[in-house]
Amino acid sequence: MEEELKNIETQQSEAQNLASPDDPVQTADSTQSAAPAAPKRYPWYYVKRFDRYIIKNFLGTFFFAILLLFAIVVVFDINEKLDAVLTAPWKATVFQYFMNFLPFVLSQFSPLFTFIAVIFFTSRLADRSEVIAMLSNGISFHRLTVPYMVSAAVIALGSYLLAAYIIPPANVERIAARLCDLEEPVKSAPGKKAVADWASRFLDETQPRLCNEALMEFGELVCTPKNPRCAECPLVAFCLAHRSQSVALRPVLKPRPARTDVTLACGIICQEGRLYIQQRCANDRWGGLWEFP
Repeated sequence: MEEELKNIETQQSEAQNLASPDDPVQTADSTQSAAPAAPKRYPWYYVKRFDRYIIKNFLGTFFFAILLLFAIVVVFDINEKLDAVLTAPWKATVFQYFMNFLPFVLSQFSPLFTFIAVIFFTSRLADRSEVIAMLSNGISFHRLTVPYMVSAAVIALGSYLLAAYIIPPANVERIAARLCDLEEPVKSAPGKKAVADWASRFLDETQPRLCNEALMEFGELVCTPKNPRCAECPLVAFCLAHRSQSVALRPVLKPRPARTDVTLACGIICQEGRLYIQQRCANDRWGGLWEFP
């Protein structure tokens, strides 16, 4: 019995010696295991999930705000020109009027809505404590701005394409049609030729970039699609449309297809619960249509 008690006391003393703070090796190991691991830092070029998350929500917020602006502009514009919209064909209203007008609105308001998207999206990140979570995972503030810069670069590229390749042709057509008082539709072959001839005479081959920028600024600020500022126009003395008071009628769009009213008479032949129908000839009006005779 005494031997068993001595063995137990010996084991307890050995365990105390192993857990003693006097042991430098044990103390170092315990200190090292208790220290928290340093957060891992990622290089600026390393694409992570939070990059895709920020870019997706940034651009989503921007385009959602732009769509709201488009909806407001379209509603107010239709309300002002309700009679013209009701009488005009919907294809001309959508594809010729609004598709030429809305890119101009997008180019004008994209810087403002980029700022609004940054403020709105970043405030949502801060409200949900997502910024704190990103910083606690080793992401610095400088690294956090990288997806913002990528999103801004995408928006800037889109604005550049609008301003350089989409809006200038519309501005040139409008300016040429008003200065020359073109009666031909600008989208027709004679109208395109007249616009190209005017542009070739107007272009300064030694400074084409400045000439292009001048046309863009002139079409956006002075010779605008709606309510042009003829009183401030430096070319009003040379504007033939202003002389003939036809500025509001230029440029001329393609004429609407002639509407033909057709009155038809048909008969319904029914026999034993079955109806008789026939198909129009291929070279007839509405060729291939099935109808009652």
